[in-house]
Amino acid sequence: MDCPCSSGDPYQSCCQPYHQGKRPFSPTLLMRSRFAAYALGKVGYIIQTERLAEPSSRDSLRRFCEQTEFVGLQILDETADTVTFRA
Repeated sequence: MDCPCSSGDPYQSCCQPYHQGKRPFSPTLLMRSRFAAYALGKVGYIIQTERLAEPSSRDSLRRFCEQTEFVGLQILDETADTVTFRA
């Protein structure tokens, strides 16, 4: 399966390692892994990596993931600490 983050790489070698505990080492990889987590309904990862997500919002996050079609992610620009993207 291609990774939902639109990298063109298989999920197993792209974002899955981050969803399983490996730390993304750049803002772009973090953004890609979060997008893939939303697309795949990986609510635990979203809560773990998003400052705004509260564990109490787990059910609403799950519903959001299930009701939203995540078509793709395009990285427009990146710096050492900022990613500009289109989802």
